[in-house]
Amino acid sequence: MAEIPVTKKSGVPWWVWAIVAAIVLILLFWWLGGDDDEVAELETVDSDAIVVADVDAGPITDITTIETATDPTTLAGRSVELTAVDVGPVVGDRTFTVMDDAGGELFVVLDQVPTPGTPTEGRYDINPDQVIDISGTLREVRNGMIDGERIEDMPRGTQVYLWAQTADIEERS
Repeated sequence: MAEIPVTKKSGVPWWVWAIVAAIVLILLFWWLGGDDDEVAELETVDSDAIVVADVDAGPITDITTIETATDPTTLAGRSVELTAVDVGPVVGDRTFTVMDDAGGELFVVLDQVPTPGTPTEGRYDINPDQVIDISGTLREVRNGMIDGERIEDMPRGTQVYLWAQTADIEERS
């Protein structure tokens, strides 16, 4: 019989190199390309966690400042002090609109506890044509709701409202 010389090859088989190359390519793609889902998560911002207002800028003293803002929601968190503004349409003693001399309007929600069974919904009796000094903080309307509650007669397109802590009411003479 004929003898066939068999020599053993030294080194690593080709398929091991193919697996190592595939792993290196996957790691490079992951490292250089990034995880798109993670980037999308970082770009999705929880609006409740952001305070964009410069509260050190002092209180807003006229409705025009709010109405002329490019994005009124950026003013959320700012304090507001309005003097001698007219009470406009009244939804209730707790929710109403105030107007300034320039025709600017701002929706107001008074920070007061309703008093069941009485015509006054709390400590204030708000009526149209009153003149009012009012102060509070601007808050953002979210999904058409205020603090998770839908206000039926809130003007359409309202982006911010005044959460008022104090009101000084006087009848128009």
